[in-house]
Amino acid sequence: MSYQSNVDVQLIAQALAVKPGLRRIVVGLSGGLDSTALLHLTHQWWLQQPADHRPALHAIHINHQLQPQAEQWQQQCAEMCARWQIECTVRKVLVNTEAGSLETVARQARYAAFREFLQSGDGLLLAHHRDDQVETMLQRLARGSGPLGLGAMTSCSEQHGFTLLRPLLAVDRVQLEQFAHDHDLAWVDDPSNRDPAMERNFIRLRLLPQWRNARPQLNQALARSARLARESALLLDELAALDLGQPRADGGLQTSALQGLGLARQKNLLRYWLRRQGVQPPSETITLRILNEVLTAAPDGQPLVAWGHNSVRRYQSTLYAL
Repeated sequence: MSYQSNVDVQLIAQALAVKPGLRRIVVGLSGGLDSTALLHLTHQWWLQQPADHRPALHAIHINHQLQPQAEQWQQQCAEMCARWQIECTVRKVLVNTEAGSLETVARQARYAAFREFLQSGDGLLLAHHRDDQVETMLQRLARGSGPLGLGAMTSCSEQHGFTLLRPLLAVDRVQLEQFAHDHDLAWVDDPSNRDPAMERNFIRLRLLPQWRNARPQLNQALARSARLARESALLLDELAALDLGQPRADGGLQTSALQGLGLARQKNLLRYWLRRQGVQPPSETITLRILNEVLTAAPDGQPLVAWGHNSVRRYQSTLYAL
């Protein structure tokens, strides 16, 4: 079946219009369908810009060294960039496969490599599309995430001094496939993407195809739900900022800011404050422990609740994230 791709350089133009003045555009290139289509689109946009006003165009390939074909994929990415006269950087990373789920630890290694390479004024373009957005949302729904997690991925965010852009979030994978075929693009196929033992693959290969048979507009509906969840998360952050008041210079949270609030607003404020301190908020169970044990402790107590590598301690009338 042939699909109207609706994929063109305007997607790149619209994404970059959100963050004008980038000095360098860096495309994350795995060599797969999605990133190959993104690099082609970005290159076409770049060629249309005046030579003396366009940012530098670059590609970065992260070699996770997890598959026997990894060196071959690296070579194919380098050759693709050479054909299109795009500068390509390769970074090899070591993935600790015993430190958690393979998807999670590989992503952590990849983003660490991005942060090491990118500089202030750079824009990193990643090829996540609407199917990825839906899969991410369903994964987080299964884990019991709230509005912030269900909001899934954003089209633009600031990351450690550089800008992260996702121009393809409104595009379905089938549209990218049609675009790639229309432009005779070649890409690599990662066999690990066909392993249903991995949760994301199970969602993609087993769950969603049957669901889409019953609801053909499922992608659009779930992507809309993700957008509404992000809007709700923004509203909750605005409410938390009002509840927090003027932030303390030492980063502490006054117990008086929490007292008098209902439980839902207390949890919301606590999570917001932790994120401001660079701490990933804990589970709801730990959040309730903090409120019950730390907030209600005797004035001369110094209670502490710990989780993972983080903790919250109370000293006098102030909470501190450690």
